[in-house]
Amino acid sequence: MKALAVVAAIVALGLAGCANQPSTPESAAAVPPDRLYSMQAPQPGYGTVQVLRDTGVTGSGCSIDVYINRERVATLEPGEAATFQVKPGRTLIEAASSGMLCSGRDTSVETVASDETYYFRTASDGAFSVTLSPTMF
Repeated sequence: MKALAVVAAIVALGLAGCANQPSTPESAAAVPPDRLYSMQAPQPGYGTVQVLRDTGVTGSGCSIDVYINRERVATLEPGEAATFQVKPGRTLIEAASSGMLCSGRDTSVETVASDETYYFRTASDGAFSVTLSPTMF
C-alpha cells in the first residue's frame, strides 16, 4: 500500500511539473519581429491589446496564431507576449493553434476604447485545444 502511495505521489508531482503557468507583462518574452505581422505602429487615439501566452510543457509543441478582426497579426510560442494597436470599437480577438497535430480556436469580443489597454491570456492544454480569456494585471 505504501508503494502505491509513493507511486501516486511521484505521478502527481510529475504532472504538476507539466502544468502551464500564466505569463505576466513583466515576465513574458517579446515575440520576435519576424512573427509580428500587423498592427504594430502606434496610432493616435487607438487602443492597445496585449496577448500573453502561458509558459509550460503542455501544448508547447504547437504555435498559437493571434487574429484581430480576422487578420493574422502574430504567432506566439510559450512564454511570449505581443502588443497591438487597435482601432476603437467592437473587436474580435482570436487564438488558433497551428502546427502538426494541433487544432483548436477560441475567440473573445471586446469593445476597445481609445487610449485604453486590454490584456488577454492564451494557452494550449493537453487535448491540444486553445483558450483565450481576458485577464487583468
